[in-house]
Amino acid sequence: MNNPKSLSSIKLIKEFTRFKALLREKPEATIDDVLDVLAVFDVYEPDMFLWLEHGIDYGSSDQRESLFQAYQKLDREMTLPLNEAVTAFFNILAEDGQTETIAPEYAKTLDEQLMKAIEWAKEFSSPDLLTLQQQTRDVIKRIKTRIVGQDDAVEQLVKTYSSQQVSRLGQRPRAAALLVGPAQSGKGFLARVLASALADEDNPRPVFELDLSSLQSANQSAQIDGNEPTYSNARPGKLTSFVRENPRAVVVLKNMDMAEPNVISRLASIFTDGVLVDQFGFFKNNDLEAEQIAPPEVDFSRTLVIATTSCGQRLYDDRMFWQTYSDNRAQAISLLTSEIRAEQSSTRKAAATMLSMFADSDVIPFKRLSGADYELIFTRAAAQLVDDFTARYGIDIELEANDTQGLSRLLISCDLPHVSPQAVSMVLETEMLQLLLGNDEIALQGIKRVHIALSERSRETAQLIEQWADGADWLEQLLRRNQYLSYHWAVSVDGEQLHLTLTDALLNKHLQVQDIRGSGAIRLEIPDVSFADIAGHHAVKEQLQDVVDLLRHPEKISQYGGSVAKGMLLWGVPGTGKTMLAKALAKEAELPVISLVATEFSDVETTREVFARARRYAPSILFIDELDAVGSRDKNGHPALINTLLSEIDGFDTSLHEPVFIIAATNLPNSIDPALLRSGRIDLHIEVPNLDRDARAFFIDKILSLPVAEPVDRNALLDLSSGMTGADLMRTASKLAAHLACHEGRQLSEKHIIETLHQHRFGEVRTVQRSQQIRALIAYHEAGHAVVSSVLNPSKTITTINTLTRKNMEGFVAFNGDYDSNPQRRVTYTECLEDIAVYLAGRLSERQYAPRLEPCAGASDDLAKATQIAEYAITELGLDAELGSLSLRDLPGYYREAFTDKVVTRLHHWLQEAEALCQQTLVEHWSKVEKVANALMDQEIITGRQFYQLIED
Repeated sequence: MNNPKSLSSIKLIKEFTRFKALLREKPEATIDDVLDVLAVFDVYEPDMFLWLEHGIDYGSSDQRESLFQAYQKLDREMTLPLNEAVTAFFNILAEDGQTETIAPEYAKTLDEQLMKAIEWAKEFSSPDLLTLQQQTRDVIKRIKTRIVGQDDAVEQLVKTYSSQQVSRLGQRPRAAALLVGPAQSGKGFLARVLASALADEDNPRPVFELDLSSLQSANQSAQIDGNEPTYSNARPGKLTSFVRENPRAVVVLKNMDMAEPNVISRLASIFTDGVLVDQFGFFKNNDLEAEQIAPPEVDFSRTLVIATTSCGQRLYDDRMFWQTYSDNRAQAISLLTSEIRAEQSSTRKAAATMLSMFADSDVIPFKRLSGADYELIFTRAAAQLVDDFTARYGIDIELEANDTQGLSRLLISCDLPHVSPQAVSMVLETEMLQLLLGNDEIALQGIKRVHIALSERSRETAQLIEQWADGADWLEQLLRRNQYLSYHWAVSVDGEQLHLTLTDALLNKHLQVQDIRGSGAIRLEIPDVSFADIAGHHAVKEQLQDVVDLLRHPEKISQYGGSVAKGMLLWGVPGTGKTMLAKALAKEAELPVISLVATEFSDVETTREVFARARRYAPSILFIDELDAVGSRDKNGHPALINTLLSEIDGFDTSLHEPVFIIAATNLPNSIDPALLRSGRIDLHIEVPNLDRDARAFFIDKILSLPVAEPVDRNALLDLSSGMTGADLMRTASKLAAHLACHEGRQLSEKHIIETLHQHRFGEVRTVQRSQQIRALIAYHEAGHAVVSSVLNPSKTITTINTLTRKNMEGFVAFNGDYDSNPQRRVTYTECLEDIAVYLAGRLSERQYAPRLEPCAGASDDLAKATQIAEYAITELGLDAELGSLSLRDLPGYYREAFTDKVVTRLHHWLQEAEALCQQTLVEHWSKVEKVANALMDQEIITGRQFYQLIED
């Protein structure tokens, strides 16, 4: 359909209206009648027949064809008074054999279509650019009085609409736009306000809204364009029916990306042809046998179509994206559309299909609303409420002048984190009505004024919010702190005045915020634990404190041209407190932490949403436990997830204002993909070793706080707990507490506490029947280990000697692991030889006690460890006198083989030398061995304290 050239006279429209009225007065209309009516026109309008050609559809197809042929016979260059032109037209029509009489239904059709031509003329006549510019400015101004915080989006939407009035005349929808932004940012509301701003008294713009996220199958698309007649209960579509009846409608398609793609494809013809065919059609009473009241093709050429989506979340809170949008809109929109395509997933199945229906120029991003935006919404709503109450009820509302901002912030904060523009605009009215109508003690009769104010305590809370903001967005600070407001209203009456005072305003902390998205849960919290609450780990906490300082004061490193690291890896054996240290770091840095286990990165979509949430609360900390669970791409990892992680980490902003810091924890650092740990990513690596003595003291003191029957050696328990994790010690405390609960009135003995520690560290005692001789051999075996160790390695403290069977051990000597973990310890030839001697002492002590008995296999583990130490000293530490400073560790296999015979020879030498040292030590201290062995045969377990008392005596 071509476009009309012009509409040069408003008078023409008025005369058309007169013609319509005159035509209705006649039950029948002849050609002469029509000519008489048309004779009223006395204006020159050369383009009249363009309207007759393109704006009017006459009767049947045959009639339309005849009229068109008649029109073709006219001289298109003819310039005549309109009545003469129409006379010539109908004369030619009559000459072609058309009936002299126009049937009533034909007259009716002509009547209707002439009115359609008038509407076309009004709507599709192109105003001059100056007029269009002024109209655009007027609409923007009107909308901004109702839309808060989205000035850029308002201007872009109205300008897009205005430009499309010229570029899309008679083509596709009259205008189309895709509004992209976070939930509760006002996308749907702006569409409704635009419809209101464009409407006038004679030309309303009704709004049709459809949430496409509910359309998850092709069968549900009937809401759009109806069912085919073969379906039971078939009927026309809701969308097509609405637009057929309201061609100038504003159609709002919400959550377009979340519909089934096949459903979305049904909408494609709207955007390509400006037409949507209803699958059922339009019949009287929806009866296929009844009269067809309209063709199935529904014209969308006069419709404004607006779609909304919350895709692109990663960019909503990206400061750099909005800077790019300000500098180069086209580049920013390209980034946004690329992000939307990348988000296509199981829940956003139609993201790409949706984008195909819009040009980049039609995409309009929305910002997240700030605290100041919500304050303005509240202020406007409050002003409207004041006017409405006075007009409706004759009651004046007075807000205490100095409390207006505080009141707005406190009431906005009451529903965090689920704040929305609609809720904020209604909160004061809702609160007032509930107080006035729901309070039996208030007599409204005689009340002429309502005074609303804050109590002193509530003012202090409002001031605290202001202090926290420190010039930043106060609402963002509350969200990051995971806080919300609780309060009460105090109501009192003073004559004709009702006082409403917001009292007891307190900021509370959500224990946890969860976002359920897909298959995972994203947990946000601000931890309560600090470094002071964590015992021990002094070196680790010192390193973490440096990180805290940089996070809190990033300008310290920026002045040297550096930037804050993006992430840190805490690694070490399980149960050493890595998670607690991460939370303490977040507390010290005063940052919210989003914590999850790496296995919760179930898919690319969830991974993206986790990182988007971290950006939402930036500056923030993202704690990922068990990072090794995602594996490595060159092993059995998840390449897609790892690539997504790399992309998201690279996309983090390390600016001074909105950093996101990643803390990852693992027990298996070698299982993590190396790319994740490279410079510029998670590049700070800190080992969290076994609990040191101070850290264990925290847990031991918890155990000793339980009812104890006798004085317990705290130092002995600290020694015994060496090598145990925090989880082990907590389980020990829980088991002891359970024992007390089951045996009321009893107290714990030192022996019971020690045995419980042993159970967690070495396993449960196994009941094994042993002869007296076997018990003696085991006792001498363990006594030999203990005495030789105390002589040769006096710095290595013995914590327990045990002869009970646990797991696969017939007995054992336990040492304080703090000695082995001492970083200042130097390994020498003598120390290695002494360690080997200690491992050989068990078998040699047995032989000393019972020289006639054959050696048994009970010392196999001891011999293996003794041989390992000797081999390590010879082949890697370079401590052998003959092989010298040589390490075979990294040599190829054929080089190592060349040294095999020599190494074996030297192994024999080392073991013989260590055996001689051990034998000499046993002989010199045999009386001590006997004392300890006798004590073990009597008690089966002796503590380190008891052992040292025996050998000192």
